[in-house]
Amino acid sequence: MKIVIKEDEVKKDQLWEAIERWIRKHDATMGEVIMQSDKCLLSAPELLTEIVDEIIKPEVIWEEECQQDQQ
Repeated sequence: MKIVIKEDEVKKDQLWEAIERWIRKHDATMGEVIMQSDKCLLSAPELLTEIVDEIIKPEVIWEEECQQDQQ
């Protein structure tokens, strides 16, 4: 599998805004706080989902497609 992420300034800004909102919401200002907070641990998958689905929207190319392109 190959993952292609097209970067631009809008996506970068949205990414940093999402991360900052999450940090503020959970007072997650240090790694130790993040690792010891149940709220942080439980909400991290939601943050990652938002980042992947709504911001970076990666294009996935499966191995079969990659191999066909090489032939």
